[in-house]
Amino acid sequence: MAAAAGACLLLTPATAQQLLPQRDDPFSALVGKRGDVRQRGSGGVVERYVVATDNRVFLFQSDGRNGRLKFLCGDADSRIDCRIDADNPAEEIYQVTGVRASRGDVVYRDRDGAEMLRLASYGSATVFWPGDDRGHAAARSYSEDPPIALPPALAETAYARVQRATALVSALTGAPIVFEIAEPAPSPDDDATVLADAIARTAKAIAEVAEDPIGARVIASKIKHVRLARGSDAGIALDNGMVTVSYAPGRDLEGRLSSSAIAAFLEESL
Repeated sequence: MAAAAGACLLLTPATAQQLLPQRDDPFSALVGKRGDVRQRGSGGVVERYVVATDNRVFLFQSDGRNGRLKFLCGDADSRIDCRIDADNPAEEIYQVTGVRASRGDVVYRDRDGAEMLRLASYGSATVFWPGDDRGHAAARSYSEDPPIALPPALAETAYARVQRATALVSALTGAPIVFEIAEPAPSPDDDATVLADAIARTAKAIAEVAEDPIGARVIASKIKHVRLARGSDAGIALDNGMVTVSYAPGRDLEGRLSSSAIAAFLEESL
């Protein structure tokens, strides 16, 4: 990790694309075979998949080229997503983009280019669960699930998560790292949907960097506070032991950085 006195990162919104189920659409044949001609809103139908080896469950929603993935919490799931909020699971929503591959498959990659899901033209699926480099076979499980979107949250959820994030991250790094919400803080009845998710994503990112013993020592020595600050864009900055994570209310997933973006920033800046 290279030292840096101050650094920042901004995320720009991605452009949504609509499914065009004509013959000249490279995805239309695959979509037709999977029978997903129905759409729920502009994002397409939500599909539930079960991993064959261990029954882990994930949700997938796509308009053809752009999609969203959500890996659901299971019993005794050790991910930060599943431990930061006992009342409201905080699984990360991954934005993915599909590209055609060999044999008519479609590969969905996240914004870092990592392969997360491969759908074969004959209907099979291979998923790359976060934190696992191996691909796992998965099968459709028919269920009615709501659209994949950030769950609504009020300020009380955000405040509970900063307390929990402080406890979890401090325990993982072996040093006190305090999470806080910058002024102007939301009032009890304010919508805090994006803020609550940004807290979970930040805690997850720091935990991922701290999984490595060297990373844990660097985090413990370089970071003392993590501040969530309202802004016009999602971003992150590091200055004198303070990590400031900016979130943009009302902008859904574009209003917060992904955990991988935060982790990459920390690895490059510390």
